[in-house]
Amino acid sequence: MIGDIVLKVDLRIIHDSIKQRYNVENEVGVAEAAEESPGKVKFSSDRCKVLIESKVIVDRFILDSCHIDNVDSLQICGMEIYFIKLELRDNGLYTKTQHYHSVIDASLNSLEKYMELARNLLCFRDRCIEIYYIYENHLAASRGQQMSAKRPAPQPIDDDISTKHTLIRSS
Repeated sequence: MIGDIVLKVDLRIIHDSIKQRYNVENEVGVAEAAEESPGKVKFSSDRCKVLIESKVIVDRFILDSCHIDNVDSLQICGMEIYFIKLELRDNGLYTKTQHYHSVIDASLNSLEKYMELARNLLCFRDRCIEIYYIYENHLAASRGQQMSAKRPAPQPIDDDISTKHTLIRSS
């Protein structure tokens, strides 16, 4: 299974929690960095690594019945930065969208460009925090259901999650 593959990405952004006195870490984002002008092979290799790790993150959330079907990641090549979103679509297809790209040059003449880059970095941070809170709330809700001494009311089947479970298991 692809979830068992351990790739050595340069940066993992994790959700860290304690479950039954054990530290449990779940990734919420990844980033890969390379030196300037890494070449086509290194660039493509890093891009594939980021996309595979992002797919693993989405798969883990969906298999845990959590409504997180997309994650953002970063690829940095020297003074260039790429913001990439990987999303699980309804038909089981994972789509990659590069939603921002910027090149940092030696001058500060492009202050607007740097402000846009800073805004996108903050949006990336905010998305990672949002995923953290969504997952934390999911864990709290599932703990609340498990701890209840009363017989729980039957939960309606979430067609969206069950469909995505099936799509992940068949991929």
